[in-house]
Amino acid sequence: HRALRAPLERCRRVPVLGTLLGVLATPLTVALVFLGWIPFRAQGFEGAWSTFSGLFAPGGESLLESGHHFLIGFAILGAVLEERYRWSTRVVHASLGMRAAFLAGALVVLELFAVTDAAIPFVYFQF
Repeated sequence: HRALRAPLERCRRVPVLGTLLGVLATPLTVALVFLGWIPFRAQGFEGAWSTFSGLFAPGGESLLESGHHFLIGFAILGAVLEERYRWSTRVVHASLGMRAAFLAGALVVLELFAVTDAAIPFVYFQF
């Protein structure tokens, strides 16, 4: 993200280009981080390659389901809101009622998207 800051600062002189780069900097950084985790989580080069090809496969061979697109968009939206408005700091310093509402909403999202029908071992036991 810091690598994109210098070109962004130079492009501020051109209003449209500066605004476009400012809007795309955070989602591009999040996407690169998401893709950068794949080689570290794969069992080997073949696993990483099949994951990359499954993510970007044209047609019906994609690894992503319709719900995954929503989660990716939700994560990018959260990153953009954090970058632009520092929403996590605002939640921490908000009133007790607002913090309770935020935590209740977070629990609802966790319940909606949690995998409850399969036993998944703790992440450290998977290595």
